[in-house]
Amino acid sequence: ESRGSFSCGNGLINKIHHASRRALLNNAHHTVTDTPTYEKNGWTGDAQLTATMGLYNFEIERFYRKFVTDMRDSQEASGELAPIVPTSGWGLTDNPNAKWHAVLGAVPAWDAALFVMMWETYLFTGDLEIVRENYGAMQQYLTYLDSVANEHIVEVGLGDWLPPGGPPSEGPAISSTAWYYRLNEILENCAGLLGDEPCRDRCRALKAEIREAFNKRFLNSAKDGYETGTETEYRQTSSIQPLAFGLVPDAHHSAVFTRLKSALCEAGRPSLNTGILGTRFLLEVLADNDEVDVAYALLTSEEYPSWGHWFANGGVSLEEAWELDRRSFSHHMFGSIDAWLYQYLAGIRPTTAGFREIAITPHVPTALPSVAATVVTPAGEAQSNWHRDEAGSYRFELVIPKGVTATFALPKGLPGIAIGDDCAKTGLRLASGTSAITVAPNGEVTCEETGTC
Repeated sequence: ESRGSFSCGNGLINKIHHASRRALLNNAHHTVTDTPTYEKNGWTGDAQLTATMGLYNFEIERFYRKFVTDMRDSQEASGELAPIVPTSGWGLTDNPNAKWHAVLGAVPAWDAALFVMMWETYLFTGDLEIVRENYGAMQQYLTYLDSVANEHIVEVGLGDWLPPGGPPSEGPAISSTAWYYRLNEILENCAGLLGDEPCRDRCRALKAEIREAFNKRFLNSAKDGYETGTETEYRQTSSIQPLAFGLVPDAHHSAVFTRLKSALCEAGRPSLNTGILGTRFLLEVLADNDEVDVAYALLTSEEYPSWGHWFANGGVSLEEAWELDRRSFSHHMFGSIDAWLYQYLAGIRPTTAGFREIAITPHVPTALPSVAATVVTPAGEAQSNWHRDEAGSYRFELVIPKGVTATFALPKGLPGIAIGDDCAKTGLRLASGTSAITVAPNGEVTCEETGTC
């Protein structure tokens, strides 16, 4: 059943949203497949990248729980996980029939499905049992990954799969090591929930060591960005993942982001150069750094490479790669950005597991006139609708389920609203019920509600 709905005042974004939903459903048969034609394989990387958008759109938690159970069933005594589940053994180190070296052994951004699908399901449902079920398997996997890492750098994996033009020239080490850090962070969070302080302390210490090794190896401070030394050009994903995962030292954050933005806009228009790993976090990184208009321009572009390029050339679905000549026309992995529509344009996200508390923080692109979204939480339906009228006023209409508290943050950059203003900085506390917040062109804020603002 559907859990969420989304629509906005841009037809192309609505097409991308509906195509993303269809692509996920087309690949939800017994397991999360990559494509309903050709391979029909349960690739774990595809599954984890769209886990968040899947949960916003559908009551899919039982299906995801089954998928991570299949992952546990695939796990070797060493801790190694299969890249495709259910598994015939292909891709596991001791299988003589698996000849593709890139997937033998550790593939951290794919193996991440055990962690990400478990964690996102917990956030949406509040069911701690899924954490308990997978806790030992996660520990076992990270012990295995520790043995694979060389001075905290993981050299193996698939890298940022299917960027424009071909295989990722930056190699797998930067992506795999970034995910090594992120997986320890998820396990640290789980250890905190379960009261396992020794594991939590170990994860925290290991994260610090990985972060130091990561920046020593990949941060090129002279060029204000991350590089591996193998790429033939600056690779956007090399900076996107460190920014998204909190790996960038504070002193370098502004410079790293500025270089990323310059690379995105160097063609005179925003243009992405990312595969499935970078694309998952690209729009988030831009919005988190107050560049929602750049994110919107990327999302609505019809130039190659883009989602709109597919539709402008007769496509009606999500394709396997940015190029138009690929074999599959119902891949869901590039639909990972559909979560951004709910989390950023509508601004709905849980701040405690099971949506007991909600943050509603809409991001308002200059060229987008309206957004309407709903998400069914365990307590009932939450809504976030906003529109801009001809006079330039913004009206935000919100519904908070009974028993749930929410914080509404005014979007940065609205006319008359300075980033440093108290109401923009601290937000408005909303009780259950219906609220309407209006921001006039002069910055005056009014609130009408059945609860208390």
